[in-house]
Amino acid sequence: PTVALKDKTPHECIFGEKTDVSNLKVFGCMCYVHIPDSNRRKLDQKSYEAIFVGYPTGTKGYKVYDVKRRKFMISRDVQFLEKKFHNFENPKNDFVFEQKERIEVPDDEKQTVELFDLDRVDELDDQTFNEDQDEFRVDPVVETNINLNETMEQPVNPENDEPVGESETLSTSKTYEERFMENVKNLGTVRQRMIPKNDTWELVPPCDDQNVVGSRWVLKVKRKEDGSIDRFKARVVAQGYSQTKGADYDEVFSPVARHTSLRTLLALANEYDLEVHQMDVRTAFLNGDIDCDIYMQQPEGFVNPDKPDYLCKLQKSIYGLKQSARCWNDTLDGYLKSRGYRKSGADGCIYVKSVKKDGGRISFVILGVCVDDIIPVSNDIQMVNSEKKALSERFKMDDRGEVHYLLGMLIKRDREARVTTISQRNYVERVLSKFGMESCKPVSTPLEPGTKFSELSNEDEKFDTQTYQQAIGCLTYLSVISRPDISAAVGALSQFMAKPSKDHWIGVKRVLRYLKGTLDYGLKYSADENPTLVGYSDSDWAGDINTRRSTSGYVFQVANSTVSWSSKRQRTVAKSSTEAEYIALSLATQEAIWLQRLLYDVGFKIRKPITIFEDNQGTIELAKNAKYHNRTKHIDICHHFVRERVQSKEINVVYCRTDDMKADILTKGLARSSYEKLRDLIGITSV
Repeated sequence: PTVALKDKTPHECIFGEKTDVSNLKVFGCMCYVHIPDSNRRKLDQKSYEAIFVGYPTGTKGYKVYDVKRRKFMISRDVQFLEKKFHNFENPKNDFVFEQKERIEVPDDEKQTVELFDLDRVDELDDQTFNEDQDEFRVDPVVETNINLNETMEQPVNPENDEPVGESETLSTSKTYEERFMENVKNLGTVRQRMIPKNDTWELVPPCDDQNVVGSRWVLKVKRKEDGSIDRFKARVVAQGYSQTKGADYDEVFSPVARHTSLRTLLALANEYDLEVHQMDVRTAFLNGDIDCDIYMQQPEGFVNPDKPDYLCKLQKSIYGLKQSARCWNDTLDGYLKSRGYRKSGADGCIYVKSVKKDGGRISFVILGVCVDDIIPVSNDIQMVNSEKKALSERFKMDDRGEVHYLLGMLIKRDREARVTTISQRNYVERVLSKFGMESCKPVSTPLEPGTKFSELSNEDEKFDTQTYQQAIGCLTYLSVISRPDISAAVGALSQFMAKPSKDHWIGVKRVLRYLKGTLDYGLKYSADENPTLVGYSDSDWAGDINTRRSTSGYVFQVANSTVSWSSKRQRTVAKSSTEAEYIALSLATQEAIWLQRLLYDVGFKIRKPITIFEDNQGTIELAKNAKYHNRTKHIDICHHFVRERVQSKEINVVYCRTDDMKADILTKGLARSSYEKLRDLIGITSV
């Protein structure tokens, strides 16, 4: 309204009636957002509470803020309470949690105890501290049935991440974090009783030109292989995001052992009945020496009362720094080399040490290093025990005996029958529960034959991007560890993470339904009479209807045990099925050469050449003969790498019938009978 229009709006002057604003809602009022049927189970709540914050641009609906999950949402199905507003008087704290599930304890085990039991201090075997220096790490004894997920997000069912009510779990109105910090601040007695001098830092007066890195507490729940709670951990970490490159750090890369390398070691151990143990380095990063001056704020609860303004000058690579992993790796690498180990040229985290004993027998120890997890593999129990003892004297380590749970893999060995299995049942169950699919109806295959997914169009219904990305992330992790049978489906669905549609989500749910029916499935390794390395290569020509690119797939087996696989869309469009198969064969050849070097480094000599099975006669002919042809002259020279290896007799390409092509399961959806046959051939079975 303006004075010129006599306090009327232009609409009222033109049409003679006041503007209808009944559709506008009160900004900041409370509302209830409907949860779609696909995102909840039968007995779950049908809506969640949120705050109305406005109208989104370019999209029909309402923009709301979910206070519990701390995220903005857009929805059309909203009910408003225009006279009710949220109370913001209780601000959230700044703790970080690495726990995403509610912790439940049986009623008969519930008890009320202090967060720290001072009588247990002498039993603490982790990181230590004293008055002026050192970080500390303890396993707090907490009040049972406490939900640590107060600040985490659950993408599907909002009430799943609702904090447990204070009246339900706590005898006081204080949160877990507040109770934790109160106990931390009252640990003056504990400081005198802890084992001193880990030289993590020293207190120094501040200067004007110092770049100060912040510090904070991180709480974590460590779980056992069956998913039950092992212990609670508290750790001081540096806020590495405030570091300055060139001043506080330079190089940050740190190698980690490939899962293919670890599976190869397990396959060899199963074939030759080797010892496979597992060790865990306590506070591994604190063993790394820092290579520059870094200053950190004193952690909350451990501020020196006599020097409150002083800074912690770090002497060890404390957790949270950008270069911590590299410093730890350099320290471990130097120690292992001083012990006579040599590093594999194929994998920088595989170390080998061999000793010739009396009688000409050679004893060896192979170490696979995954950050703070060390996996010794040996043919001599005395030698492996000696090496484990030496490692324990140099670093604080936990000896976990024979390997049973490693990097999310549940490993079972039957040494008499020479059978090893790798599975992830507990992880699959958590994924199904996370996305509300624990009661779904199973299906026989993860991808229907002939199924093609197209990009999101204007007519398609959109799906929540974050939920979709989280689901694909969970499935990808599963597909690269122990379930190659879902690799093709996950690879096809992962192409739409930027703009997923409802159809794409239906495809994801089919994979979850397949996993529901194969909970007990995993990799099975059996002994082979003639152990060697063989591969299978295949492709699905122009399978991507959006780009018309093909999908490459390969499988490699050591001693008839599947150790390496891949399902990947090709980078260029192939003009024929022969070209698509040739590009896939080139990728398989690269993996074959790498595996050959890895096996050679660990002492397993294979017969040359390596056999790779191929089901396209034209591709085999192209790999063996450099004939000029108008239909192949455009193929990139990099793919002729396979021809060079064939001519040098490192690779032998052999024809294989399509029905027996094990890599076919990695390129497209198959009929149930063919799918189950190939699944058995690559060693995916009930374990």
